[in-house]
Amino acid sequence: RGLGDVYKRQLVKVKACGICHTDLNIIEGILKPPKYPHVLGHEIAGVIVDSKPSTDQEKKLIEEIISKYNGRVLVYFYITCGRCAYCLRGETNLCKYFKRIGFEEWGGYAEYVKVPISNLLPLPNELGYEAAILVDAGATVYRAVRKLSIGPSSIVSIIGIGGLGSMAIQMAKLYNARIVAIDIMHEKLKIAKELNADYVVDIRSIDVSALLEEIKHLFGVDGVDAVIDTVGNNRTISVGMSMLKRGGKLLILGYGKELEVSL
Repeated sequence: RGLGDVYKRQLVKVKACGICHTDLNIIEGILKPPKYPHVLGHEIAGVIVDSKPSTDQEKKLIEEIISKYNGRVLVYFYITCGRCAYCLRGETNLCKYFKRIGFEEWGGYAEYVKVPISNLLPLPNELGYEAAILVDAGATVYRAVRKLSIGPSSIVSIIGIGGLGSMAIQMAKLYNARIVAIDIMHEKLKIAKELNADYVVDIRSIDVSALLEEIKHLFGVDGVDAVIDTVGNNRTISVGMSMLKRGGKLLILGYGKELEVSL
């Protein structure tokens, strides 16, 4: 039962570690780690420096990473048991015993970090260490896009064009979806346009009813199929709900201090 002591067998020298908005929420006291002192950082890339594989499978993985990828790795930050009903269904994010590197466990804002061998992902040689963000921001957005069943005929509104939002545009575009990008900063809307968003909106300059009319004019529909809200405050959730067509889906990826939802 539980995780046991199997998850501290690999020492990784940290080469890069992303700054997630969740880290900022911990620093600002919105979230709290289970105890202090604590080391943040869950978007980790680095190099294997020491390992203690306990199985042939682990040994084979380490040998492959060293021989093919020069020991370069990304570190998946969810530590799970692999045995509970959720893990066995592939829903490891719901594991009854899970811990997270940078949250319950010390993270990557350090020279070295200990992680389970099973959490190591080979880092392709053509990618730099800044690819560390893919284990959280990238994976989060990828799962969101899959959950929404986005396809070529989908119209998707993405609220908040920061790190998650810009990734969401690119991933939804891989499915040939049409994108309505919403933000309040001109610089971010410019980025959205460069990423081939079909329509960009400064939500401060238009009310929701006028926005829906514009969407109907551009796409011939009465609402969007899906909204990905990477901000997650009262205002953005209200805007997202108002934009949906019947049967549309709202997926909230962001959150902050002030959040109250009435349905």
